[in-house]
Amino acid sequence: MVKTRERAGSTSSAFTSSCSGHVNLTPGSDLDTDGTEERKPRKSKAKRQKASASSKSGRRRKNLSLLPSMPLDILFEILGHLPPEDILSIARTNKLFRKTLLAPSAKTVWITARSVSGAPDPPSDFTEARWASLLFEKTCSSCGTRQAPYVDWRLRKRLCGPCKKKHLIYRPRVKKEYPGLDLQILEFTFYTHIGPSTPQPVTHGPCEYTGTRYYWDEHLQSTEREWKGLIAGGSHMALENWKKSRKVMIDERNRMVEPCWKWMCNIEKEKKMIIENTRQKRLDALKQRFSDLGYEPGDIEAALSIQADSTFNGTPNVTDAAWARLRTILEPTIQQLRDWRIVEETQEVVDERAALLARLYNDYLSKLPLEKSSQYPTVEYLHDKPEILGVIGARKDASISEKDFEPAFDKIEELIRSYQTERRQHALASLPQSEQHHSHLPDLARYVFHCDGDDPDLLLSEGSALDSHSCPRLFEVQCGASLPTLCKIVYSPTLSETSEALIALAGLDPATATVEDMDKKGSCFVCAACSSVSFYFANCTLSWRGSLSHSRLNGMSHREFRLYQEVIDSSMDSVE
Repeated sequence: MVKTRERAGSTSSAFTSSCSGHVNLTPGSDLDTDGTEERKPRKSKAKRQKASASSKSGRRRKNLSLLPSMPLDILFEILGHLPPEDILSIARTNKLFRKTLLAPSAKTVWITARSVSGAPDPPSDFTEARWASLLFEKTCSSCGTRQAPYVDWRLRKRLCGPCKKKHLIYRPRVKKEYPGLDLQILEFTFYTHIGPSTPQPVTHGPCEYTGTRYYWDEHLQSTEREWKGLIAGGSHMALENWKKSRKVMIDERNRMVEPCWKWMCNIEKEKKMIIENTRQKRLDALKQRFSDLGYEPGDIEAALSIQADSTFNGTPNVTDAAWARLRTILEPTIQQLRDWRIVEETQEVVDERAALLARLYNDYLSKLPLEKSSQYPTVEYLHDKPEILGVIGARKDASISEKDFEPAFDKIEELIRSYQTERRQHALASLPQSEQHHSHLPDLARYVFHCDGDDPDLLLSEGSALDSHSCPRLFEVQCGASLPTLCKIVYSPTLSETSEALIALAGLDPATATVEDMDKKGSCFVCAACSSVSFYFANCTLSWRGSLSHSRLNGMSHREFRLYQEVIDSSMDSVE
């Protein structure tokens, strides 16, 4: 015969009336005691009408109204499929559920739920409900706060950090805390090896900390009361029996530590595995979303991580609302990595083609006389030529061979002459307006140039120096990939002014002195600014080329240089 609540002493009307109130039960409290019922404040008429209208207009909400009419066998069958945490929550819903689930007939519900989780059997002093509360809830057994993630299996309590510090008493301090306590009592008092600062044994074995003992203050007090009561009773037999029973209880707790600890570790591993699987599913869902947008798998893999904030928390299924939020966060990173990848791939292709060009150009120069090839620029000058750039900057998937460079090498001499002419004209155009009457750059020592590279070099208008100078600077070929090309030559007014001063100090005419004249003169100079601060520089002479370099590197004015011979003569006169 199907068992109903009427036969169990409960009725549907009782369930209905109890549902109208709120049971004030503290989570983690002993489920063997009854709770008290508090009545909710009545809602105002306007709020009731608003709630009624919303319920009529919207979809019908799910409720548990059918549960009171269910036979107990069916109800227990349903509850047997729930985890212990959910059964504990249902037991705290109202008085009827509490009474039903704490009845002896509901014991199979708790046993079934516990067996599914593989939890050990409860000890003799624990009911199934109380044991489930200890195993599956995070509530502190002392203060009720939900900050006690670990069970102390010897004390059979969940304790938060503050309660441990407040109530656990270290063995050497027992005498100080309880001056009149008979220390024999400690042999019959429950103890633990895990103190307030001891690492929790979720990763450490439960038997690693055996050198110290901590006692729960309430256990000490209750044990002391029992001890004194037995002493006062005067029955030696009763005292001995009590001691034996207490030792049996302590031994039982010690035996249960190892299996309980192993079960707890397995539960933690399973939870960790579930969390990792959830994160992996969420990560896979995000990857699929971006893959549907057309992004490459490699870019997605590099941008998304299982440890990222977007995948660390959340459900396995990425809803449209979550996707709209996460896309704005993650997509810029994927796009940036994609752009970097494209640049790297393009740069690799461009470098291979530039290496092929360099080999062909070097083969061409090797066939020329040395005095002619030494006046030719390096291969970088070809990189930005349209005839070459069209080949190097072709699509990545295009196959480039020596044959593709043949049109450019057929007119290589024309390209070289055009480059040298263009470079000299650019340098001539950079001269002051008053000096641009020359048809070509004069070979005068007072004209000093420098290149427009990242680290500009000093140049003089002598022979082929301007033509053969090869200071590269980068320019973009395509898609962020770059190649070096030769810099341009520009006039340096400051260095030219310094050169004129040096020519005058050497006794030559700046208007007519050539670079060769200054080299033959062989005059030496001294920097007055450096000589005044360092004895080393006071005896350091500079050629006129060295003086120009010193001026460029240190920003020295032309007024700082002195003819070395004049400095020596002046020093000799002062000595005499």
